[in-house]
Amino acid sequence: MPPAKIGKSCAMLVLPKALVFYLHRVLSFCRTLFSIIRLVLLMHATPIFSVLSFAAAAILGAIGQYLYKAGADAANGGIESFVTEPKIIGGVLCYTVVMILFVVAFRIGGSLAVLYPIYASTFIWAALIAWFAYDTPITRVHVFGWILLILGMLCMGWTAKNQVSESPSVSTEATINE
Repeated sequence: MPPAKIGKSCAMLVLPKALVFYLHRVLSFCRTLFSIIRLVLLMHATPIFSVLSFAAAAILGAIGQYLYKAGADAANGGIESFVTEPKIIGGVLCYTVVMILFVVAFRIGGSLAVLYPIYASTFIWAALIAWFAYDTPITRVHVFGWILLILGMLCMGWTAKNQVSESPSVSTEATINE
């Protein structure tokens, strides 16, 4: 396959057409995912920072999974080699940051029904990392699963919105009887 040229100046970046094609698909997918997140936000009163925290947690969770796999491959086999392997330690740090992002998102006011489906996109990010790092093929079945996952995110956000709008209003004002 002849390489594709990207850029306007004389310092052009030359990439294989297949890589350009797949990068375009990944970027298109990311654009779609963020559009869906925006729709979920419009459907439910969840702070944007909570949603962004969970989106970042999803990406960090996938990176942590990759680091666990890479660390397990690099370790010698004994328990000491697993505990001292830098990639495994990096994976633990990623998951620690994920848990901190969860707590922050819930603390500032995020609905579990809206936020946790966003974290489910970790499966998509992990597949993309596996494709990039290990040349794991992404098949039509994978893409179909991603579509179902994204539709599930939308359904969860829609359900959360309807539950909030259908619940009876409760007055938060206290009355003082003298």
